[in-house]
Amino acid sequence: MDGVVARVSDEIRADGGLGEILFSQTGARRSAAARSETGEAIERGAEVVVLGYAKGVATVSRLDDV
Repeated sequence: MDGVVARVSDEIRADGGLGEILFSQTGARRSAAARSETGEAIERGAEVVVLGYAKGVATVSRLDDV
């Protein structure tokens, strides 16, 4: 899942809070819980890239920051 580009569907809260991302993988639309790599909030609709995935939670960064 690393490197997948996704869109934030539910705001990722600051300070390690969770949100949700939507992405396409193997032709199917999927969702996953997500946390910001930097701990900053990321608003709904922002494009992010997945940096890692562990225990059901994706670690993401804004696409513009990569």
